[in-house]
Amino acid sequence: MSSSASAVRQRGWLEHLRRDINNFRAALDWCLLTGDTTSAGRLAGALAWFWTLNGMLAEAIQHLEQLVAIEDVSPSTRAKCLWGYALLSASLGRLATARDAGYQAVDLARSCGDDAGAAYGLNAVAVAEWALGNHDRSLDAHRAALELLDKLEDPWGLAVCNVLQARTLFD
Repeated sequence: MSSSASAVRQRGWLEHLRRDINNFRAALDWCLLTGDTTSAGRLAGALAWFWTLNGMLAEAIQHLEQLVAIEDVSPSTRAKCLWGYALLSASLGRLATARDAGYQAVDLARSCGDDAGAAYGLNAVAVAEWALGNHDRSLDAHRAALELLDKLEDPWGLAVCNVLQARTLFD
């Protein structure tokens, strides 16, 4: 599939998700209200990139902040929430929080053999380290993330991480 066809599909899915955002909000609130932290974590983790791409930072950080404090979800689900939280925290200027959450995500994902979670956690670490001015650490995290993403054959993750690595190299 060409990159332009992929971009069209992504825009279509983003529009679909935007139309259903109220349903996702209701589902997330219901999960939290009923104590279904596993489902809440899975949903919030799945929405992390959507929230980031749509600039829904305040809403996202509120949910993810609540969920990363809950430890009784699977390591993979918690890792996904942590790297989403890290990305959103970095976007809001909470750089130390972003860095720490990113490293936690990487550790949790690695502990359960979740290479995708580790890769996205490393990407979040790279963003935070770059914003903190730690360019060497950012590049190390980018390289490790790219290695995992390449192994996973994740073209979107590779593209995002390569763009962010290029920014770090530029700086």
